[in-house]
Amino acid sequence: RLDPTSCLSVRAFADQYLCSTLVEAANKYIQNNFQQVALASDFLTLSKSEVLEILARDELYVSSEEQVFEAVMRWIKHMPESRVADVPELMVKVRLPLLTPQYLSDIVATEDVIKNSLQCRDLLDEARDYHLMPERRLLMQTFKTRPRCCTDIPGFIFA
Repeated sequence: RLDPTSCLSVRAFADQYLCSTLVEAANKYIQNNFQQVALASDFLTLSKSEVLEILARDELYVSSEEQVFEAVMRWIKHMPESRVADVPELMVKVRLPLLTPQYLSDIVATEDVIKNSLQCRDLLDEARDYHLMPERRLLMQTFKTRPRCCTDIPGFIFA
């Protein structure tokens, strides 16, 4: 039985032994329970490519993109010396324009790893522009401005 503390190791085991059905089941569990999975200690031991694979999913169920940002920051801060170089690549997968202007200013912009990266500052500026110029939002449409939509959670309707 999958749970937030076991699903990542089950997925790794299934992947190693080419059990695609179990890999798919674990992936669905991860995307449907991302917030709890991201809080598990196994999440902190994932490789950059594994984290990127999870973050890239449109179907990642989160109530707010803040959960994605916080998961990324938690992963980075677990081993900051070796992971700081990965910050720009990971931040591209966080849909910063979906964060509130207050969160962008009070939380995202105050993180040293964001302040110290030109690429991350550019991503932050892009997100701020999205909020500052609503009349240009149609021209700014990318995957970053589309909310994630997990279709496998019964009882949820996404607009």
